[in-house]
Amino acid sequence: MRRSYILAAIALVAAGIAAFLMFGQNGFGREAKPTPVRDSSGKTAPAKVTKTATPKTETKKPAKRTDAKPPANRAAATDRASDEALAKLVNQALKEERPNLIVDNLAAIMASPDPEVRQDAVEALAWFGERYLGEMLGFVSDEDEEVREAARNACETFISEIEDEGAKVKTIEFVTKFATDKVMLDCALAALEDLKDSIALNALYNVILNGTSAAKEAAKRQYKMMTGVEYSSFVELRKRQIAAKEREAAEDADE
Repeated sequence: MRRSYILAAIALVAAGIAAFLMFGQNGFGREAKPTPVRDSSGKTAPAKVTKTATPKTETKKPAKRTDAKPPANRAAATDRASDEALAKLVNQALKEERPNLIVDNLAAIMASPDPEVRQDAVEALAWFGERYLGEMLGFVSDEDEEVREAARNACETFISEIEDEGAKVKTIEFVTKFATDKVMLDCALAALEDLKDSIALNALYNVILNGTSAAKEAAKRQYKMMTGVEYSSFVELRKRQIAAKEREAAEDADE
């Protein structure tokens, strides 16, 4: 019995040594090297190595752009729709007598590529009266000749219909502070001829002092029309204005 235990123990030790030798050669935790295979001729053939398949990475298609510009015909259609809306707005303003519809959308109307829309707005403002002279001045320099002409005529009508001399002078001076159109300025300043010389000359003095560059030149042209001499200086203009005022006072006294 004892002998059988000894033999069993020897067998276990031998098995342990064999296992140790096997793992010691390949290394603990390492991948076992492939075992060479002998063919029928006795030569050693290279062992086959099984490769691990690498998972393929899915390639995503690039997303479509969303910032692409619309075709030109679509942009043109948008412009037409906008012009139609503005035309309806102007007609609505006239029908309902609501000039604020034009005033509140003046920038869009002036920027409209359709000259008919702009001209309709000018005619509507002219119908509403001289209180919208400031808005009208924006069309005096329009790129379209018919629109410009309509705006000039409306402004001239506004000024000519003002009966109070003081109010007329203020309106003319207001125009010359903003207008740059030569024809418009000449027409506006020509309205001074309906006033007394002293008042007209004083208005020219203020225009040359405070007006736009184009208005100053127009005032000098009007000065020559009224006096027959070229404009030379503020001093000379003021002398003529004072002399005219004294002459008018004397005439009023004789009456």
